[in-house]
This record gives sequence, structure tokens and C-alpha cells, in this order.
Amino acid sequence: MAKNYIVVTYQSAELFLEEYKSESQRLNNKVWKYEKDSESELTVALKNTNSTYQEALKKSWRSGGNVI
Repeated sequence: MAKNYIVVTYQSAELFLEEYKSESQRLNNKVWKYEKDSESELTVALKNTNSTYQEALKKSWRSGGNVI
């Protein structure tokens, strides 16, 4: 049963990031950049919606969140 929760959580996060990307591109008239094929969806979202990736990481760690 625990495996099902992990799969559902992963799928939900993946769907959220896909919808977030679509909405962000539409609202900002900006196509997201992908530098590497191996980048995670979360990394791509952070890089394309914040002024700098490092700034996003710092903000998250200050608030107690875990970005990666």
C-alpha cells in the first residue's frame, strides 16, 4: 500500500509541475529553457520562474523547505 502512495504522490507532483509550466509560459509569454536532458522538472521550474536559481535555493533553505 505504501508503494501506491509514493506513486500517487509522484504523479501528482509531476502533473502539478506540467500545469505550472504551461500556465507560467502563457502568463509570461516566455518559453522555458532546458539546459540538460537530465534536469528534474522541479529544477527547471525554479530556474525559469526565479531571477536566479541560487536565489531560489537560498529562499527555500531559509524558510526550512527542501528544494532538491
